[in-house]
Amino acid sequence: MMASCLAGTCILTTSETGRICSASKRHNGPEDRAAVSQAGSCSGAPMNCRVPLASHGAAHANRRVLPLGMQARHLGGASFKPMAVCSVQNDGAGSGPRGPKLTVKVVEYFMLLEASPQCSEEELLAALGEMWTLQYLVPNVLCASAGAVVQVGDNPVSGPGVPPGPLSGFTHALHYRFGNVEVADGFRRSDKVREATATQLARRFDRIVELAAVVEVPNELGAIFRRGGAWEAGVEHVLVAEVASEDAAQGAAQFLAALGELATSSACGALLSSSGPVARIGVEEGGAAPMLAMVTQVPGVEGASAFVGLPPVQGLLEGRDSSGVLRPLMSLCFEVAPTEGRRSSSPADGRLP
Repeated sequence: MMASCLAGTCILTTSETGRICSASKRHNGPEDRAAVSQAGSCSGAPMNCRVPLASHGAAHANRRVLPLGMQARHLGGASFKPMAVCSVQNDGAGSGPRGPKLTVKVVEYFMLLEASPQCSEEELLAALGEMWTLQYLVPNVLCASAGAVVQVGDNPVSGPGVPPGPLSGFTHALHYRFGNVEVADGFRRSDKVREATATQLARRFDRIVELAAVVEVPNELGAIFRRGGAWEAGVEHVLVAEVASEDAAQGAAQFLAALGELATSSACGALLSSSGPVARIGVEEGGAAPMLAMVTQVPGVEGASAFVGLPPVQGLLEGRDSSGVLRPLMSLCFEVAPTEGRRSSSPADGRLP
């Protein structure tokens, strides 16, 4: 697979395999604090930030909790390098004046998977467990997650039973977070990742689509590392949409930003919602229109249902978006399972190693 980055972001697509699960990695040790201190500053304000991944998910109808239980104490000697130093956004919510909100850019990298019907759930979980542990074997992975795809509400473009398409029919997913595009690209091209993909995923999944987006998250420890009990369970929603035209790019970004504010309001209670540009690595672009991705994590299925049920979200997913700036390509939810503070040596017992 040849690697190339477009528009400062990357999507990776391969046609090998697929299903979903999630797990989280946190960095608490002195090495992490040292890496954070080296990340830089913005206009005199300390960045003090680094990135984690989601947490690890459960199986379908008879799903079991998939505890994760691995605490990360180092980053393989590499420090966190943010995609961009930071940006300042004005948060107009609330009645009183508010100061600027600092954000940092990170890369959300997904391996979207479609499982082979010949494989048992135990085999699939074992494969995902091996892939999840790559965060400890390959430098610069800030966190990782995995989980099974779940149907939320009447979402027309996610979950099993969707008409065939390049971004539909997935059953599981892996999620990694990185500090920049170069690191994400280096991860996918590393020998360990290529070998694991060939031996673990290609044998158990009929299709793999690798997707990455550069998004902005608040420059806060909890948001960057997804640290705390609230992050260890819930549902993660991934929306991918195509920008309708060149002139619509700014309006499309603003539209998703507005959706993010709705997601994190009391109506849905999302922990975090972020969006940004998407590109592909290892495939021909063919002049395709730019794409944007939006990643939202909510505490549970009810919150995810509330989010996809919002009139502007429904309108977008059903092609009734009055703004006309975006065309939906994918809306996918996967369940994030709680983490147990221990490690299992056998992925067949329902836990990631």
